[in-house]
Amino acid sequence: MQEALALLQESGLSRLTMKKVATRVGVTEAAIYRYFPPKDDLLRAIHRHFRDSFLEPLLQIAKQEELSARDRLEAICQLNLKEHQRLKGVPILYLAEMIATGDEGILNLLQPVIREYQEMLEGLLGQAAG
Repeated sequence: MQEALALLQESGLSRLTMKKVATRVGVTEAAIYRYFPPKDDLLRAIHRHFRDSFLEPLLQIAKQEELSARDRLEAICQLNLKEHQRLKGVPILYLAEMIATGDEGILNLLQPVIREYQEMLEGLLGQAAG
């Protein structure tokens, strides 16, 4: 996964190939296909990785009702910036390129996550304004 993310950062989604991942990991392309039969499975794994490692911690902060909405928003913004710096902007690149594919399956995968993130922010903004 780390090597796929590094390749994604270096050359973008359109140039992320199973052959490049295999070469980077030091295995045959056939070995990669055993784990990710179609390339879409690799994209889904990258999606799950970002959801679990990036969005989930933000959602956990949003649920900390002992903090004010303003404090939760500030913590979310700080973590968001820290993670984008740590990941060198790859989540933004990933989302932009995934959306740009226009692939209905990929868009269906992204929509719930984008909606969940948007609803979280809207809810906190509403609480902070109220």
